[in-house]
Amino acid sequence: MPTFIQGTESITPEQCLQYILKVNPDAPDIIPFYKKYGEILNIQWGYAVAQMIKETGYLRFGGDVLPEQNNFAGIGNVGGGAKSAVFSTPEEGVLAHLEHLYAYASVEPLPMDLLKLDPRFDLVSRGVAPNWEDLNGRWAVPGVGYGEAIGDIYNQITKEVAIAQGGNDVLDVAVLLYTKEDYWAGTDVSTKNGNCAIFIRPDNHSVPKDAMNTQKLIVIGGPTTGHPDEVLLSGKTKYDTAAAVAKYLG
Repeated sequence: MPTFIQGTESITPEQCLQYILKVNPDAPDIIPFYKKYGEILNIQWGYAVAQMIKETGYLRFGGDVLPEQNNFAGIGNVGGGAKSAVFSTPEEGVLAHLEHLYAYASVEPLPMDLLKLDPRFDLVSRGVAPNWEDLNGRWAVPGVGYGEAIGDIYNQITKEVAIAQGGNDVLDVAVLLYTKEDYWAGTDVSTKNGNCAIFIRPDNHSVPKDAMNTQKLIVIGGPTTGHPDEVLLSGKTKYDTAAAVAKYLG
């Protein structure tokens, strides 16, 4: 069954970021831009994130397009030595990506409050590809299975358990990571505890308030938090921490 490019999105930015960090722990967080402009353009922005993952290799790039180009969808990357599009900021690059999708999916003009940043917008036959599968042979050439591959990545993202982002409910148990490099261990511990919420300490390594409010807190890496019911899985080195996690998991 075809999947519309336009429509309401149901996954969260946290799910998208977690999925990317599994492969590229150093990936910048550009997901909020996808949500912001995807909602303005009525594009299922989670699928656009999946397309970005496919085009950039989880934001590692490595092909003809360089990270500093802020080109997350290979716009203008037609091969033959031609230079692909360059955007001033990550936000502009995301908007251009979504505008290019909008050109394919819709015959309507861009909203008046948006600058047209996609340099190839007017080269697209407007509305020719309302579905992701319609991008086969258009966005990518020959592009066999291109849209379906985007759908497969999207389906994997939907399986992510979203990082807790606050709220008024007191959680029974949660996992607190010292850095995002502890993510893999954190997901295993979360799974052992019924896919519980995962928190990550900010750059100043403070403990999020909502993490301290949980009934039980499993801390992976770093010092104790002082939580009254804390399970501390940490050591002097990352190897000691990994050993503590392995012992906990049994």
